[in-house]
Amino acid sequence: MPEIYTELTDPTAVNAALSISFTSPTDQNLVVAKTSLLQIFTLVVIETELEQPISVVGPQNGAQEFDRRIEDADQEQTFMGGDVMLQRSQREQVTKLVLVAEYHLSGSLTSMVKIRVANSKSGGDCLLLAFKDAKLSLVQWDPTTHNLSTISVHYYEQDEFRSALVADSTVNYLTADPSSRCAVLKFNQDMLAILRFKQREDEDLVLGDADDADRDYDPDDLFREEDELERKRVAAENAAAVGDSGTVPTSAAGLLKPDSMSYPSFVVSAAQLDDQITHITSITFLHEYREPTFGILFQPVKTWSGLLECDRKDTHSYIVITLDLEQRASTPIISVANLPYDLYRIVPLPPPIGGALLMGGNQIIHVDQAGKTTGVAVNIYAKKTTAFQLADQSELGLELEGSLVEPLEGEQGDVLIVTKKGEGIIVGFKMDGRNVSGLTLTKVPLNEKSPGALFGVWGSCLVSLGNRRLFLGSMTSDSRVIGWKRRGEKQTGENVKEEVAYDDDEDEYAFDDMDDLYGGSGDRKTTNGGSKNGLKSQQGSGDYIFQIHDRLTNLGPLRDVTLGVPSFSEEGAVRHKGVISDLELVSTSGSGEEGGISIFRKRIIPNVIGRFDFPECLALWVVKARKKQRNYASNSGLAGSANKAANSGEGVGSMGQEGDANADEEYDRYLITSKAEESLVFQVKDTFDEVKVTEFEKGMATVDVGTLGGDGRIVQVGDTDVRVYDCDLQLAQIIPMYNEETGEEPAIVKASFADPYLLLVRNDGSVMVHVCDGQTLEMEEVTLESDILRSTKYASGTLFSAPSGTILPPKPGAEDTKNTPLCFLLTRDGGLQIWDLENTSSPCWISDQFSTLPPIMPVEPPTGHGHLHQQFKSTAKCDIREILVANLGDQISKEPWLIARTMEDNLIFYKPFLYTRTAANSGSKEDSKSSPVLRFSKSNNPRIAIPFISGDNVSKVGLKYRPMIAINDLGGYSTVFMPGNSPSFIIKTSKSTPRIHPLSGTAVRSLSSFHTRSAERGCVYVDCEGAVRVCQLPEFNFDGVWSAKKVSLKEETHALAYFPSMSSYVVSTSKEIPFDVTDESSTIAVEQPVEGASVPPTQPGQQGPTTSSGTIRLVSPITWTVVDSYDLGKHEVALVIKTVQLEVSEQTKERKQLVAVGTGIFRGEDSAARGAIYVFEVIEVVPEPGKPETNRKLKLVVREEVKGTVSALCGVNGFLLAAQGQKVMVRGLKEDQSLLPVAFMDMNMYVTVAKNLNGMILFGDFMKSVSFVGFSEEPFKMTPFGKDIQRLEVVAADFLPDGNQLMFVVADAESNLHILQYDPEHPKSLAGQRLIRRAEFFTGHEIRTVTMLPRTSLPSPSPDPRTPNGNNAASKSEYLCLTSTLTGVLAIVTTVPESVYRRLNIIQNQLISGEEHTAALNPKGYRAACLGSGRAGSTEILRGVLDGAFLQRRWAGLSEGRKAEIATKAGVTGKGISDDLVGIETAMLYL
Repeated sequence: MPEIYTELTDPTAVNAALSISFTSPTDQNLVVAKTSLLQIFTLVVIETELEQPISVVGPQNGAQEFDRRIEDADQEQTFMGGDVMLQRSQREQVTKLVLVAEYHLSGSLTSMVKIRVANSKSGGDCLLLAFKDAKLSLVQWDPTTHNLSTISVHYYEQDEFRSALVADSTVNYLTADPSSRCAVLKFNQDMLAILRFKQREDEDLVLGDADDADRDYDPDDLFREEDELERKRVAAENAAAVGDSGTVPTSAAGLLKPDSMSYPSFVVSAAQLDDQITHITSITFLHEYREPTFGILFQPVKTWSGLLECDRKDTHSYIVITLDLEQRASTPIISVANLPYDLYRIVPLPPPIGGALLMGGNQIIHVDQAGKTTGVAVNIYAKKTTAFQLADQSELGLELEGSLVEPLEGEQGDVLIVTKKGEGIIVGFKMDGRNVSGLTLTKVPLNEKSPGALFGVWGSCLVSLGNRRLFLGSMTSDSRVIGWKRRGEKQTGENVKEEVAYDDDEDEYAFDDMDDLYGGSGDRKTTNGGSKNGLKSQQGSGDYIFQIHDRLTNLGPLRDVTLGVPSFSEEGAVRHKGVISDLELVSTSGSGEEGGISIFRKRIIPNVIGRFDFPECLALWVVKARKKQRNYASNSGLAGSANKAANSGEGVGSMGQEGDANADEEYDRYLITSKAEESLVFQVKDTFDEVKVTEFEKGMATVDVGTLGGDGRIVQVGDTDVRVYDCDLQLAQIIPMYNEETGEEPAIVKASFADPYLLLVRNDGSVMVHVCDGQTLEMEEVTLESDILRSTKYASGTLFSAPSGTILPPKPGAEDTKNTPLCFLLTRDGGLQIWDLENTSSPCWISDQFSTLPPIMPVEPPTGHGHLHQQFKSTAKCDIREILVANLGDQISKEPWLIARTMEDNLIFYKPFLYTRTAANSGSKEDSKSSPVLRFSKSNNPRIAIPFISGDNVSKVGLKYRPMIAINDLGGYSTVFMPGNSPSFIIKTSKSTPRIHPLSGTAVRSLSSFHTRSAERGCVYVDCEGAVRVCQLPEFNFDGVWSAKKVSLKEETHALAYFPSMSSYVVSTSKEIPFDVTDESSTIAVEQPVEGASVPPTQPGQQGPTTSSGTIRLVSPITWTVVDSYDLGKHEVALVIKTVQLEVSEQTKERKQLVAVGTGIFRGEDSAARGAIYVFEVIEVVPEPGKPETNRKLKLVVREEVKGTVSALCGVNGFLLAAQGQKVMVRGLKEDQSLLPVAFMDMNMYVTVAKNLNGMILFGDFMKSVSFVGFSEEPFKMTPFGKDIQRLEVVAADFLPDGNQLMFVVADAESNLHILQYDPEHPKSLAGQRLIRRAEFFTGHEIRTVTMLPRTSLPSPSPDPRTPNGNNAASKSEYLCLTSTLTGVLAIVTTVPESVYRRLNIIQNQLISGEEHTAALNPKGYRAACLGSGRAGSTEILRGVLDGAFLQRRWAGLSEGRKAEIATKAGVTGKGISDDLVGIETAMLYL
C-alpha cells in the first residue's frame, strides 16, 4: 500500500539566528532557524531580587524551586570560593525569550540577513531567507494579520548556473550590506547573485523629477498604461530561466509593483569581479564604506596539509571589492596575498576598529581599510603551517577551527570567540591612533565544577542582541542567551539597587552570585554612555563576567532510540496505577560534556501524590476561603485577583513576614464533590474529612463552584439556584432562577467566574450576570442594557478580566493598571460577541462568522472574484460546544487565548491582537487618526482528539460533559484542562505556541486545581473508574509537541538499549583522555585501562593527542541516575548496543535475554581498527542503603575481540549476528560462556545496518545500498535473496511489512528516504534478485535510525485501545517505521489504504496549488529526492509519498468553508478527511 511520512516532533537544533527589529520598529526580536522551522522571539527583561549567600552553588531545593524559570538564570552554577559568605540584596536582570510566532518551512533554511527598507508594513526590518537549494525569500511582518508576508522569491537553480565538471557546492553563503543596499548569495562554487534593494534616497530622486513638486507624489502614475503592464508581466514570466528574471514576485503585476522593495537581481561569476578569484572560502560585506563593499577570501591554488612541506603553505588571498549597483560594475580596492592556507572565515568589524578579522585554525589576522595586516599565532602549529609574520601567543594552545566570532557591543572593539569545545576567548586590539598595532587574546576561565557549562559545544551561530546580550545557537547542545558585564562597574536605574563598588584588591569576588564565567580583557578602562531598559552603566576595568540568562532546549542529536516501560518505585507504582502509559521513548542527546539522554512522552504521566477510590463522585472542586480583606474595595473588587496572583507565585520574590503569617490562607481549604443527586464537602488537610456542621446545600447536584470577593464568598451553582456562603460555609445569600412574571425556571447549564463577576448560561439560551459588592460582599444582578443581550440565544459563555491593551484598546482616561471585565458569548447560530460588563449598552466586538473558524477574525469580504467570494459566502460551520478565554503561559510570559471546543472534543486556538487601522487602509478620509482594532489569529492545532471510551460505553462509566477548566498556577504554568473522553492539558510556555498534552490513563470526569503543603500547585481529578488522584505536573519540558526531559551524563552518548527484565537502560558513553603510546604492542585492557605515560606537551601551549575511552553505563529509569558502569579499554568505544534473545543451552534450547555490545578500538590512522563483542547480563544485587534503585549490576558473560570494528548487531533465531569490518558473522553462545561462529557472509563493504525479521536479514552498507538475506539453521547458512542495484550510502534501514507485501525503509546520507519492495513476481525484479524501488523522497533532516514498531488503531468495540498488542493490532499485524534525526525530529512512515491515499493525495495537491505558503516555497518540490554524487534517479515510475505533517497543519488552519470546498473535490466531506488523518494520531497509542 502507499506510504505517508509524518513528522511527530519539531526540530530543536539551531543552525542560524539573527537579531532584528522585525515585528515593529521598536521591538527587539530574535529570529531562529531550526532547519525547516522558523521561530520569531521577542526579548523581555525580568528583574529578580536575590537574597542568598553568594557562595551557594547551584539552585536550592525547597519553596523556590517552582520559580526556576526566572530566579536561577537557568540553574547555572556559580563557583566562588567556599570561604566567601557575603550577603546582599539586589535586583538582578535576566533576559528571556518569548515566542511570537513559528512557521514550518518547505525548505532547509541555511542563513538569513536583515534588510532595512522604508515602506515595510510593520515599519521594522525585512527578513531575507536563504535556502539550501539556492533560493532567496524576502519576507516582512504584517501587523494586520499577525503573520509573515512574502514580498518576493528569487531562485538560482537553473542549469546555466551549474558547472558540468564540478559538482554543486553544498554550502551557500548569504551576506548583506550593513546599509541594506544589496545582498549577495554565493552558490554553486563561485557564482554570485546580487540583489539590490530600494532605499529612501531612490524615492527622493523620483520625487525631485516630478513636474509638479507641490502635489503629493503617486508612484502609480509611473505605471498607468495597461499595455505596458501586460507586456512587462509576460516578459517576466517568459524569462524565468534568466538570471535577471530569477525574481518571482508574489502578485500578478510582478516586478512592476510600485511598492516593491528590490530591483531585479543579476548573477555574475567571481572571475568577472577579478580574474584571480576562484575557490571562494568566505565572503562578507564590510563596514564604513560609502558604496556596498565586500571582502572575499579565496584560494587561487588549492592545497592541503600533506603539501605544506612542498612550499604550498600560504595559498589564500583576500580582496576587497566595491560595487557600483547602478552600472553593475565592480572595482577592487585592496588585495592581500600569501595568507595562511587554513583561513576559513571573514569577520567584519564595526567602528572603532573597522576592517576585518580573518579566522584560521592556528592564527587570527586583522586587515584594516588600507590593507595593513596584523596577526597573532594561537598555537605552536602556526609556525609550521605558514610563513606569514605573526605575533606569538602560541602558549594559549587554541584550536580555532569552527569557532564563532562576535564583536562585543560597547567594549571598544573587543571580540568574543567561542571555540567548538566551548572555550571563550576575548580578543583585544592595541591601537596606535586609529591603526591596529597588535592583538591580545585572553582565555575565559572555565568553571571547574561545571566545565563547558556556559558556551556548550559545537556552536552553530553567535549573534549580538544588544544591551550586552548574546545568543549562542548550537546543533548539538542547548542554545542559550548569554549576558555579560564588567567587574567593578555600577548599574543604576529604576527599580535597580546601586551596587557597592568593591575594590578589586580588597575583594576578589565583588560581583553577583549569578555570575557563571569571567575572563580578562586587558588593563584599559572602557566607558559606555548607557544602555536600554533605563539602566546606566559605569564601567570599570575589571574582567568580563558572563552569565546564562535563558535556554532553548535541544533534544538532539538523536543518534539512537529505544522504547522502555516507565518505571517507579514500589510505593510510586501503587500510586501511579492506572496512569502509566505502556511505553516511553528514550534517545541519546547532546555532545561532549553536554551529552546525556532524552525521555519523550506523548502523554503526561502525572506525579501522583495520593490516591483513593470514590466511584460515586461525578465532579469535584477545590476552593480556598478566607475572611474579608480590609481594603478589598479598591479597583471594584479586582484587588483580590491581584492578591491571588501575587501569592500564587506570579510575582518574583518571597511573600515576606506577612506571607508567612497568612500562608495557611493561601492553601486550599474545601473539597466539594457532586454525586448524581447530592453534594458533599470535605476539609482539605493531610486527609479529607467530611464537613457536616455547615449550611451547605447537600441535597442537590452541583453544576459549578467558585469563589468571589477575594475568596471571601464561596458560590455554589445548582440547576435552579445559586447559593452564596461565607468562608465557614454559612449561608449568606440565595439567588433563585424562578421568574415570577413568566413562571419559568430555566436550568443553569454553565457558569463562569471572574472576580467579582459571575456569568450564568441557562438552558433557554438566556444569560445572567451577577457582581459581588466589594464592601458588603452581597451578590447583585447586573442590568443588561442592550436588547441584543436580552433577545439573543446563547450556547456558551465565559468571563475574562482583561488587562488594559491586551484585548481592547485602553479606555481614554482610564487607569492602565485596571483590568476590564469582559464577557465572551457564543450564540446558538455560531456567532461570537464580546461585552464590557461595565457598559452593556452595546457589544465591544461581534462576529457572525465565528463558527466557520476562519484564519483571521473578523472575516472581511474579499475584493476579488471567483472562489474567494464563494468561500466567504459559504455556510459550512463547525459545531462548537463551548468557548473559554484564559491566560496561557508560564512565569515569564502569559497572554490571553480564545479556545473553542467542538462536539468531537477537538480544540481551536485563537490569539487576540490589536493592530492600528489608519485612514489609508480604513477607507475613511475624515479621521486620519490611528484606531486600534481587535482581531483574532488562528493558531494551527493538528492534534485530533482520541477518545478513550467508545460511544456505547460512555454513559455506562458515568461520563458526562464537563466544561474546560482554567488553572492559574499548575506547576508554574497557567493552563487549561479539558475533561471528558479525551482528557488533555493545554500548556503554553514562553517558547512555544499552545500545545495539547493528553493525560495518560483513562477518561476524566472532573479536575480542579489543588494547592496544599503536601501538593503545592497541583491538581486533583476523578476518572471514569471513580479513582481520585492528587497529583502534580512531572518535571518535564513542555516546549515541544511531546513532553520531554533531558538527563545529563556529562559524556558523549553513542547508543543505548532497554533491558526489560530488570527495567534498566544500558547506555554507551565516551570521553576524551590523553593518548597513551606505551601499549601499542600490548593487548587492550578489559577490566582496567592500561596504565602508561601520556604524551606530555613538549612546548608551552602544545596540546597532546587525545583518544576516546568508552564506558557502558547502567541507568535506572526510576531516578534517571547511573547505578553501575563498566569501563572499556583505552581507545575503545561502544558503537552499538542491542538487547537480544540468545540460546544458552544446546539441549533444552532455552533462550535468555542478554545485552550485546559491539565496540571499535581506534589507535589512530597508522593502526588498523579492531573491535570486540561483549555480552552482558543485568543481574540483581543487594542495593546500597537508601538507594533501592542500585539493586542491579552489569555482569560480563563473554568478550571476544575481532578484526575490524563491530558496526551492527542483531539477534537471529537465538544466535547473535555481528557485522565486523567487511564480514558478517553469526555466532552462538555456548554453555561454557564462549561464542561459536556458525555462519558468515563476505559483504566487501563496511556494513552500517543489520536488522532481523523472523530469520530474514536486511543489510545496508556505506556504498552499495541494501541487501536482503535469509538465515537457516539446518545447515547453518546465509542465502542472499535480493539487493538494490543503485549506489546508496545507507545510514539506517528496517523492514516495513504490509499484509503479504514486504517493504524496506532505507535512509541515506543525503536525508532521503527510499521505499523498496521484495517482489519476486515483478517482471523487473529478476525473480527477486533486484529490489523494486517504490518511492523516494527528501526529509530535510539527517536520519540516524529507522526502527520498526507495531502500529495501533482504534477498534470500536474495545474500551481500552491503548495496547500495542491489542486484538486489532494482532489480527492485522500492522507496523510502522519510526525515524530519528540529528536535528531532534521524530517521524513515522506508515502505510495507508489505496482509497485513503487517493483522497489525501487530492487534498495535498489542492493545498499545494491553492494555498499561500510561507516564504513562497514549494512543498512538492521540497519533498523531491535530493540525489547527489552524480546519481541518476530511478527509471521506475515512483508513487509520491504523502506529507502527513503538512496535511495535518494546513488542514487544521483552513476555515470550515474552505475545508468543505476542497473535500468536495476529493468526493468526501470535511469530516471524512479528518477521519482519514486520525490514523496518524492513533498509530502509536502505547506512548
